[in-house]
Amino acid sequence: MKKIKVAIWGLGRAAQLQHIPEINKLPDLYKIAGCYDILPQRSAEIAQRTNSHCYNSVEEMLQDSEVELVSIVTRHADHVPQAIQAIEAGKRVFLEKPLAVSFAQLQALKDTADKH
Repeated sequence: MKKIKVAIWGLGRAAQLQHIPEINKLPDLYKIAGCYDILPQRSAEIAQRTNSHCYNSVEEMLQDSEVELVSIVTRHADHVPQAIQAIEAGKRVFLEKPLAVSFAQLQALKDTADKH
């Protein structure tokens, strides 16, 4: 079975204590392809720990043809704009609750997903 290659966007506590360990529990299904955080040192540290690519920018991460799924683990208010950016780059997106902080954001996310 082909593994789904995941990029982690946001590498704070939730990513380190929940998302990364959960992805690593299913090594036959998922592979962490890379990591990005606004703190470059954190990106480098987590990429080394997960044996994955350290992205220097969001654009670099979203342009990586190896990445199939982006797990967004950032501030709640950033979820929808970042998810829309990833969807428009042709990536599938995993968002944990809350998906959005308003109904308008949720509608924008749905509209983008429907379009792509």
